[in-house]
Amino acid sequence: MLVLSRKPGEVLNIGENITVTLLAVKGSRAVIGVSAPAEVSVLRAELVPNAPPASALPPAGIPSRGPALRHARRSASPVAHQAP
Repeated sequence: MLVLSRKPGEVLNIGENITVTLLAVKGSRAVIGVSAPAEVSVLRAELVPNAPPASALPPAGIPSRGPALRHARRSASPVAHQAP
């Protein structure tokens, strides 16, 4: 899992045609906007059958130290590491 810190208005790009924008932070809740092509299904995890429960994910703000994160760090492009 890639863990990022974002300020309201900042955008995360996924591939070439999906963007996730942090719209606002209200208390302990983040309001996000997702822009994706019509053929891409965007659903909350609780609506997806067989999705892992939220309790299986690392707590917010605590980076995972699993092999997927180590692999992502090794294979990430230099652009992903530049400061905004």
